[in-house]
Amino acid sequence: MVEECGKAGVKGVIIVSAGFKETGLEGKALEEKILVNARKYGVRVIGPNCVGIIRPVINLNASFIDKMPKPGKIAFLSQSGALGSAILDWAINENIGFSNFVSVGSIIDVDFGDLSDYFGSDPKTRSILMYV
Repeated sequence: MVEECGKAGVKGVIIVSAGFKETGLEGKALEEKILVNARKYGVRVIGPNCVGIIRPVINLNASFIDKMPKPGKIAFLSQSGALGSAILDWAINENIGFSNFVSVGSIIDVDFGDLSDYFGSDPKTRSILMYV
C-alpha cells in the first residue's frame, strides 16, 4: 500500500495496524519493506501500531478515537496509544483543548524530533506535551 500511495503522489501515511516488528522477524521484514518504499517515493510514515492523528482546529480526526477534543494551543505527542486515549478522554471532560494529538506507535519513520520541529513552528501550538 505504501508503494501504491507513493506512485499516486501521496506524501504521508498513517499505519494504525499492528503486526510488525513486535511479532518477530517476518514483521520486522515488512517494516523494512515499508521504509524502502516510503523513501523511494518520499512518503513519510506515522506508526505502525499507533492511534493516529487529530487536529481539532480543522476537524480532522485520522485516528480510531471516536471523540474530538476542542481546539486549543497544546500539541500532545504520545508513543502510547492507551495513555494518549486516556489523556484525550480526561481533557474532553475537563474542557481542555489541543492544537494537535499525534500517536506515533512503533515509530519507523516520523519520530518525536520531527514532530517537535514541526509543532515548534506551528502558529496554532504554544506548548508541546510529550509522553515518550
